[in-house]
Amino acid sequence: MRLMSTWRRSVLVHVVAAVVAVGAPVVGPAPASASTTRYGEQCGSTYYELDDKVLLTSGGQAFGHVYLMYSAQTKMNCVVAEKSSFVGTATWMNAKVETRSGRVAQDPGNYRYYAGPVYLYAPGECVRYSGVAYSGPNKTGTLSSYTSGFGWCG
Repeated sequence: MRLMSTWRRSVLVHVVAAVVAVGAPVVGPAPASASTTRYGEQCGSTYYELDDKVLLTSGGQAFGHVYLMYSAQTKMNCVVAEKSSFVGTATWMNAKVETRSGRVAQDPGNYRYYAGPVYLYAPGECVRYSGVAYSGPNKTGTLSSYTSGFGWCG
């Protein structure tokens, strides 16, 4: 009986240690503007990815990604532009989604991690999306961007 109790305690200690090691929260909050999620998850848990593209300079250098997301629950499109270069440095960015009829949602500004999320309700319309990231603030430095054609018609 004593052997069984020692074995159970040993297993329990190892299981608890593994759970704590894997699930332990990071001490201290992340900055409010920090990209704590990836792949456009800033849009929310009901959103799934329709498309994503790399933000490229004219010379082919990648500065980030832009994601088009959609929620069947809310019937909303969402766009996020995330940096992969100059992360943590405030540079000019924009995330944008628009309809053929001219309705636009965008989030231009100087950001350290990502622009957006921006949301647009567009049932029965086609949308296009775009993302922009500069290497410097206020539209200075090298530009990287992507703009889709119209599609994702709902």
